[in-house]
Amino acid sequence: MAASSTSWRKGQSGNPAGKPRGVASKLRVLRELTTDDVLARVWNALLEKAAEGDVSACRVVLDRVLGPTATLDDVDGDDTADLFQSLIAKVKANGR
Repeated sequence: MAASSTSWRKGQSGNPAGKPRGVASKLRVLRELTTDDVLARVWNALLEKAAEGDVSACRVVLDRVLGPTATLDDVDGDDTADLFQSLIAKVKANGR
């Protein structure tokens, strides 16, 4: 394949100036703005949605509490109340 006229030479950076100094990454700014109180409110809202039957919220809660490979077979109980009691017990056992 022939090199086009817009190709860089070997060893030449496509972004020679790089990121300008003083430009904060979005992730760093988000971390600085996020407090424990905000995280607690987000987690509580997620738990409420899961308790209401939101499948996506349930998946997020189970992934965070039991790990992404956990299945409902890992949790004992037949109804929703048993499920959440079992989840709470596993959270306390894991120290999360």
